[in-house]
Amino acid sequence: MSDINQVLPKLLGELKGKNANGFKLVSDFMRNGGNPNAILKQILGNVSPEQKQQILNQAKGYGCPDKILSHLQNMK
Repeated sequence: MSDINQVLPKLLGELKGKNANGFKLVSDFMRNGGNPNAILKQILGNVSPEQKQQILNQAKGYGCPDKILSHLQNMK
């Protein structure tokens, strides 16, 4: 998933601007070596299908590769 490394700074910057607590949570998680799939499953599992689609559309707008979007779309 090295492609995510290209998009991650943009997504984190957006998160920091919109949700400082969420940004801190994700930053702490990453700094402590957490599994990104675990937090993504938690986040995406707690949103409606419409919200999930909005998240994926935003990620695509930031240049997130299709293979990562597909992986996120299929997460349960």
